[in-house]
Order: sequence, then structure tokens, then C-alpha cells
Amino acid sequence: IRRAHAVHPLAVVQTEYSLLYRQEAEETLQTTRALGIGFVAYSPLGRSLLTATVQSAEEVAQDRRKDHPRFQADNFAHNRERVRQLEVLARNKQCTPGQLALAWVLAQGEDGEQSDANIFISRKDCFKYAKARRVIGN
Repeated sequence: IRRAHAVHPLAVVQTEYSLLYRQEAEETLQTTRALGIGFVAYSPLGRSLLTATVQSAEEVAQDRRKDHPRFQADNFAHNRERVRQLEVLARNKQCTPGQLALAWVLAQGEDGEQSDANIFISRKDCFKYAKARRVIGN
């Protein structure tokens, strides 16, 4: 990113970023912040896993998600357990797991404030986030 930005300024970088997949994106996020580049959180709902609507790997057997490791056998069971924990937290906040997951993504600003100016999500996901923000008071 730094080399590309030195050749021609980048406006935005997009990579997967969610409660399930954040470790790989942390370095990218730090770099984009340092260079003043926007960051688009791709698949902030973990390809629907964080919405708690996918109960079994068989539900995605007919679409391309079946090829993602998170939806395969042991990985799915492990990730589904994490989503169950998210469901409990969301219930306590009186919002959906997806809304809470989006709120978390957008709350990852450098100073702890929501980082709407630096992390972007899709327009469709923004409507879900707006409700969660009202519910959880952030």
C-alpha cells in the first residue's frame, strides 16, 4: 500500500474486516490511517455468518460460501459457537447480532469513537448499523 500510494495517491483500500476476520486487516488499517486513505470493510457481517441466520453449513451448500473455510466442518462449528456468544451480547443490547457486528466495525476509530470518516461499509449495511447505533447508544 505504501509503495502504491507513493506512485499514485490511493483514495481507499478494501479488505475483509469483521469480528471474525480482523487480525489480517489490522496492519492494513494502521497503514491506511497513517497515510490518510479510506478503508472499506468488505464483508463486515462475515458473509452473513455474523447475522446469526446461518444455522448449518448445509444452508450455504448451493452458493460460493461453501468454498470458504469458515463454513466448512469444524470451522463452522467453532464459528457458530462464537456467533452464539454474539447473540447473547446483542440480546442484552436489544439489537440483532448483525447490527452489533456492524456497530463494532464502525467503532474501531483510533480514539475509540466511531470512525465513519475512515472505515466505510455498504449503504445497505449502513441502515442496519444506524438502528444498532440508536439501540446501543453509540
